[in-house]
Amino acid sequence: MTETLREFETRLLLAIHELEDHAFGLSIHEHLEAATGRTLSLGQIYTGLARLEQRALVASSEGKSTAGRGGRRRKYYRLQPAALHDLRSTAETFRELADAISVNLPDATEARS
Repeated sequence: MTETLREFETRLLLAIHELEDHAFGLSIHEHLEAATGRTLSLGQIYTGLARLEQRALVASSEGKSTAGRGGRRRKYYRLQPAALHDLRSTAETFRELADAISVNLPDATEARS
């Protein structure tokens, strides 16, 4: 069942899409902070990613362990087909809303008079 994505979920999915094979928690965090100008906690990122994974919109896999990470593996995220479908559906919903707003609201000069 398709549902409209929330703004934060949409931003997470778009970050994963843009980062491609480099989509892991910290890179997603840095990408979103740069894109939004907001300060985000890593907890927000991981909570959002866990929700998206529960909804089968993203899948994760572990990379190789590295000495620089104390032998820990990095968790990488990738979009699932359902995420692309939901992103398209969300985009269509926003297009419909934008069309309705532009038709039903006066322009700025009319609103002032």
